[in-house]
Amino acid sequence: MNPIRFATVCSGIECFSVAACGLPYTPVFFSEIEPFRNAVLAHHYPDVPNLGDMTLINGQEYRNQIDLLAGGTPCQSFSQSGNRLGIRDPRGRLMLHFARLAHDARPRWVLWENVQGCLSTAKGQAFAAFLSMLTGWNVPVPKDGWRAFGVVTGRPGCYGVSWRTLDTQFVRVDEFRHAIPQRRLRVWVVAYLDSWQYPVEVLFEHPSVLGSAEPHRETRQEAPATAQICPRGSSHFTDVSATITKDCFHGPSTNRASMVAMNFEMWNVGFDCSPSLLAKRARDTFLCDSLSIDWLVRRLMPVEVERLMGLPDDYARIPYRGKPAEDCADDPRYKACGDGWPVNSARWVLRRLADVHQQISTPPKNRKSKI
Repeated sequence: MNPIRFATVCSGIECFSVAACGLPYTPVFFSEIEPFRNAVLAHHYPDVPNLGDMTLINGQEYRNQIDLLAGGTPCQSFSQSGNRLGIRDPRGRLMLHFARLAHDARPRWVLWENVQGCLSTAKGQAFAAFLSMLTGWNVPVPKDGWRAFGVVTGRPGCYGVSWRTLDTQFVRVDEFRHAIPQRRLRVWVVAYLDSWQYPVEVLFEHPSVLGSAEPHRETRQEAPATAQICPRGSSHFTDVSATITKDCFHGPSTNRASMVAMNFEMWNVGFDCSPSLLAKRARDTFLCDSLSIDWLVRRLMPVEVERLMGLPDDYARIPYRGKPAEDCADDPRYKACGDGWPVNSARWVLRRLADVHQQISTPPKNRKSKI
């Protein structure tokens, strides 16, 4: 199978490439303007061109050079943490620049990701404008608003589109058999030139057809607040809570204590407080012979934010502004990770897209049915 040639815009620190590791994808270009994220891209992907401002890219120059255009344009204009001005905000209008670039470059596939608020901002008109540009129709907002999933056919020469909302905490795929402990609802839009069926196969096809497990919530599965945690995070009292580890779901005990709801939208992470953020401190009381437990909440460490996004440890810890990686500042790492794609969700979508792409590209006589 020939690799899928892809380009990303609003590339961030390239969670796409991390999610695509080992899958048949090869980059053509990135597009990012923020200095720290540019440094991360240059550190990890020195041979991939970074075109900078996506609004200045001439898509026609890349016709027949890319198979997939992907991007997660800024979410602040659709997010609870932003002003929810939608396409009245310059950041929100980048979703329309993304659709325009798709039409100019005309890749076979388009992939776009954003917060769930993109469906409801401006009473759904922003998402309707995005769909209209991709499909070539004047797509109206449904009377009951946009649902968490849907399909729109395209005019000839335009894109058929499907979308689906995935919650990161329930998306299980190869390396992420236990998902990652973060509640992160994101809308994934998949489009294909002159076909709506292929995007539907990527996001909705029965798992027996393509061999990809559906992201799902197991029977009576609870939210991350009661997820299993590492033994060292629950077996003793300590002034410093255990660090979130990659295999933190393998511990034998379950934390049933009350969780402190936290919202890290300043980093656009938006997840409930993880059990291992709660540090237990024991103190003696003079009124009885028992212990009173105080619950403290500490700040996430940068490596924990990376793990909560599904990134490798220290992925965003790079040499920057003349300082070695050991002295890389925390704040840009927090924000860069928080603005990225959840890697497990992205990998689920990319693996299924690669499966469908292979079926399309394989001559009919050589295809093997997976039904």
